[in-house]
Amino acid sequence: MLDAALRTDEWKHERSRPVSNGAGGWTTGSFATIQTLRIRVRQATAREVLAAGQLEAKVSHVVYAPTGSGMQRGDRFRQGIRGLEVVSVAERRPPVGRGHLEAQCMELVLQPQPGEDQGPHES
Repeated sequence: MLDAALRTDEWKHERSRPVSNGAGGWTTGSFATIQTLRIRVRQATAREVLAAGQLEAKVSHVVYAPTGSGMQRGDRFRQGIRGLEVVSVAERRPPVGRGHLEAQCMELVLQPQPGEDQGPHES
């Protein structure tokens, strides 16, 4: 569980489902919600963006999720039309307290789902 003092929001945790390509192989299919998680999202630092760029990856945000949430590379988080694609995941275990998963993510703009709120609105 993440520290209760940290601000977290509910996001849909989605995973791609493989779909037959009709020629005996598989292709990436649509994404399906596998659970709703309370996660902490922060913008990536310049150092994190540069480090990811050296590995030819693009990173815009870092996500903190509870250990055991099952988050893996290729998953995504959705909140309205805002999406975060998981680029990499690491488990963090502090010397004291509980650990958590930390993922480097790339922000996406997703198509709205029928009947879904478009996410946070600024006034």
